[in-house]
Amino acid sequence: MRRTLSPMRRWLERCGVHPGETVADLGAGTGLLLPWVLARVGDSGTVWMVDIDPRNLMVARLRMGGTARFAERVRWIARSAADLPEIPSRSVDLALSFGLLCCMVQKEKAVDELYRILKPGGRALVNFHCLDLPISERARALRMTRERWQRLRARAPWEPLPGLAHGRWIHTECLRKPAVARGLSPAA
Repeated sequence: MRRTLSPMRRWLERCGVHPGETVADLGAGTGLLLPWVLARVGDSGTVWMVDIDPRNLMVARLRMGGTARFAERVRWIARSAADLPEIPSRSVDLALSFGLLCCMVQKEKAVDELYRILKPGGRALVNFHCLDLPISERARALRMTRERWQRLRARAPWEPLPGLAHGRWIHTECLRKPAVARGLSPAA
């Protein structure tokens, strides 16, 4: 477990998690990073835990000792990252997407939502497996490649932040939403 979380924590440190920030963990799963993120955002920070499977969020709640202890700091959303009406536009300082895009059919909508919820100057930490293994035709629609990511990334005027490795099998990138919107709609 420690080996699994170690690179994610290093990536988060490079992308930055600061006291008082609002973090959205899209595809949060069972909340492995939640204690670490909560410690960094402190008592004045907020964490949105988003996962399509409510059972994953229940495991995360139980792992944290229930919801009452963190009721003011953690918000739980059981739905797709492609449709997040509960999270206001421009309200998140850091959005996390660890392995999420590989599991989604609506990748474009998920990336659009990720961009929408970020504050101007907010960051997105995107990570996905880009293995080119022989897979079924059905799974091919879910495949995430660097080329597909470049097309998804081009949907918005992201500013890349240096310092993260683009590995051979795992792609990790920290992006910033421009502080000043350039020719985008007011909701962007």
